[in-house]
Amino acid sequence: MEKKLNDSTSVRETLHLEVFTEFDKVPPWPSAMTVMASLEALTDDNEEKRAPVTLCAVIDRSGSMASHLPLLKDTLLFMVQQLREEDKLALVTFDHEVNVPLELTSMTEAGKLQAEKAIDKIEARGHTNLSGGLLSALQMLYRIPKEESTTVESILLFTDGKANFGLTKQNALERATSSVLNQINRKVSVFTLGYGEEHDSEMLTGVAKAGNGLFYYVDNEESIPESFCDCLGGLLSVAAQNITVTLVSNGECQLERPLTSFKVKEVTPGVKYQVSIPDIYCEEEKCILLKVSIPRLPTTQADGFRQLNLFSVGLDYFDVLNSAVKDSLAAAAYVTQTKQCSEPLPAANRMRLLIQQFRIQVAQYMEQARKMADDGRYKDARDLLSVSLKQIIDSEVRDDALCIYLIETLKDTIGGIADKVTYNIRGKPTLMNYAASHWEQRSVPNTSVVRDRYDALLAPVIHDKATVAVASVSSTSRESQPYRNKKKAFMMDKYSQQQKVRFSDRVEVHEKSASFKDPPKVTKKVQSAP
Repeated sequence: MEKKLNDSTSVRETLHLEVFTEFDKVPPWPSAMTVMASLEALTDDNEEKRAPVTLCAVIDRSGSMASHLPLLKDTLLFMVQQLREEDKLALVTFDHEVNVPLELTSMTEAGKLQAEKAIDKIEARGHTNLSGGLLSALQMLYRIPKEESTTVESILLFTDGKANFGLTKQNALERATSSVLNQINRKVSVFTLGYGEEHDSEMLTGVAKAGNGLFYYVDNEESIPESFCDCLGGLLSVAAQNITVTLVSNGECQLERPLTSFKVKEVTPGVKYQVSIPDIYCEEEKCILLKVSIPRLPTTQADGFRQLNLFSVGLDYFDVLNSAVKDSLAAAAYVTQTKQCSEPLPAANRMRLLIQQFRIQVAQYMEQARKMADDGRYKDARDLLSVSLKQIIDSEVRDDALCIYLIETLKDTIGGIADKVTYNIRGKPTLMNYAASHWEQRSVPNTSVVRDRYDALLAPVIHDKATVAVASVSSTSRESQPYRNKKKAFMMDKYSQQQKVRFSDRVEVHEKSASFKDPPKVTKKVQSAP
């Protein structure tokens, strides 16, 4: 049950806060339940309202990137066209050396022309000084005076290899990233995009986590635009930043540490916790789950009944859409404790909470499965993920859009742990990609692990036709992505339409060129006299 502490319905808040409980009524003796604080950003279709952005693209141009560069350059050109005059863009390239083809430049018409020329000149060569490229971009942002910075600042790192120059150890690069970000003292995010089979997914995941961003696994060239548009669409739809969710017990109930990948500060053990969320995009939802221990009903309660305040939730954040600091939104969770109840009575909205419990379970199991597979225990890893898969399939929420997507990602990851070779090439980055996506409730592109491997591996787990039918749903819904907002989908559609127009233009030019060619000469054979 939820009660708003500030029932201000006249003002349209950028963020909407709700609290859900597992049960509406509980018996008089000590018990425990799962509760959830849900934070949802509004849908904002006003393109003009978005915050200015500063983007720094860090591009691996080592020799192995040669096959990826044409399509990557194409998506970079697309990005340039989506930016406005108040936006800024910089380009950093790296092989064994680091170059800056484009310093931070406002995206006026002249600035866009300058950016397009710089992108066109990028060519593959040399080795991989990944740390040099990333730190150069971070230092570039560090040098920006605070009064000249934009609300949204981000680094997009593109690479297909392992760091073999400069800082090559994951811990060292993570520490360096965190150190410079702390010195910048502004909200800067780092997104990493790993291409093909040779990139270091652990390092890229670690760097993205240190930079409050996300790792994208790009398993083939066709996935480059999808990954890029997903990332760009998110950055162009930031709704709020520097979000702090404060959870406070009523004094009688004990709170357990919240289940989330976001930073948690334990202010008072069992009583008060603060969860820090770097940012949230329009339409995104962030759900924080935790356990609450409920004490025995006091014997002094003559009527054997009370409405117990479990805990309250406070929220403060920077409203990016309205350029304002907000700290007034709050809610409280209540439950009825009564002697007339012999067992907990499920809440009407418990399905929503159950779905989020499955999401967290899948994220946790994916992390555990990766550790098992790293130790060569491939069957154990598959079996663990299969347990979660079957539980979702057998549940009453299996037709929910998020659950269908959880099924889909579990199938992908199980197929990626078929054997050592498959795991090292695709399984590991897929597990890391999806685990981070589920923890943060943020979209990533679907991978293309071969499905027949999954079907063979999972045969012992699925027994009846109904279960098989549910498990196959995801095969027909590969485009569904419950974490993806309208802006991301719009970016992908726009890029796709642009490519169709360009392809159509090329075909038309080719046909015209062919029609102007001289007809082939026909030479008559002269018969010799008999």
